[in-house]
Amino acid sequence: MNKYRKHNEDNKLHPKSNNDIFNPIYPKEYYQREQILIYFQKHPLTVISGEDLLVISGTENYARRVRELRVKFGWSIFSEQTIKEMSQQGDLPLEVHKMKPEDYILVSTFQDRIAPYRWNVAKDIRKSKGSSQNKLLEFLKHNIGEPVTGEELRYIYNNKSIWAKRVKELKTKYGWPIITSTENPELPVGTYLLESLHQSPKPAAK
Repeated sequence: MNKYRKHNEDNKLHPKSNNDIFNPIYPKEYYQREQILIYFQKHPLTVISGEDLLVISGTENYARRVRELRVKFGWSIFSEQTIKEMSQQGDLPLEVHKMKPEDYILVSTFQDRIAPYRWNVAKDIRKSKGSSQNKLLEFLKHNIGEPVTGEELRYIYNNKSIWAKRVKELKTKYGWPIITSTENPELPVGTYLLESLHQSPKPAAK
């Protein structure tokens, strides 16, 4: 039998599916992230427990997958620590109760595609010399007129719990025109924005 004829007949007996023709193989981390993201998108502005994410993703590294969604892909997923610290300063227009340290909230269904760039800038500023509060201001200046997230500012401050208080001081004590989503509802939830480089005079000491 002609070898080409035999080849064609074999193909008729075993037709190739689309998966046979194009079957990209993704790492398991990809599927873990996708499952987590789909669940968050179904439940925005809702507390999602670490236990749920463990089951949904099938990995104990769910916290890393969440960070990847936040840092690499621009999803505004906030941790319990950031939620609590922003709420204490009145910087978050959400009423959240009884969150555990391993809980998260997707505060916006908008994917911020510029966020990965900001995270790279935040990384460089965090490594630079100077006080942590000045680093916060430097990051806000770098993004003047554009909202930045509480998660980004917390990261710059080495994830210390007083970061939100230091941002508040930049406004109330040092006169920098910083607004939050509680003051301007048009801003994305959980963000801060430096309106201009005009610093108001310091209030007179009493």
